[in-house]
Amino acid sequence: MTPFGEGERVTWAWGRGSGAGRVETVYTERVERVIKGTRVVRNATPDNPAYLLRLENGGEVLKAHSELSLA
Repeated sequence: MTPFGEGERVTWAWGRGSGAGRVETVYTERVERVIKGTRVVRNATPDNPAYLLRLENGGEVLKAHSELSLA
């Protein structure tokens, strides 16, 4: 597994479609964020980092490496 770097474009499955965004921050330990009023937690590790992603509409999502693919 090769971690994604800041600025890379990634995609993930979302409902019947997919989402896309750019890596803004990489985390290698547990991270907790409040996004749109919802507490989101990822138990990141060096083997499965978590990523704060910036969406084209300006929004943010927090995803684990295992949820993502390089776009």
